[in-house]
Amino acid sequence: AFHLAVAEATDNPFFVFLVQSIRPQTLVGMRLGRSLSALFPAERLALVKEEHTVVLDAIREKDADAARAGMQAHIGSYRRRLIHGDTARKRALD
Repeated sequence: AFHLAVAEATDNPFFVFLVQSIRPQTLVGMRLGRSLSALFPAERLALVKEEHTVVLDAIREKDADAARAGMQAHIGSYRRRLIHGDTARKRALD
């Protein structure tokens, strides 16, 4: 729901369509991430929540640059967590 709400906030129908279209793949990735999170659940959940909060706050402030930067950081952090595990936490926050 969060990812679709972010897409809808862009006011870009194509982006909303894209997010809806890749939803099955996104869910697979999220399930995989949650499975890996079982090893360090509190830290991972806090990090993901923090990343989402940054994006949400930027959208509320109507700060497109901050929202874009927050999403790019979130995607990069997710990719590092998925590939490297929790050892990527420090780099994700830098």
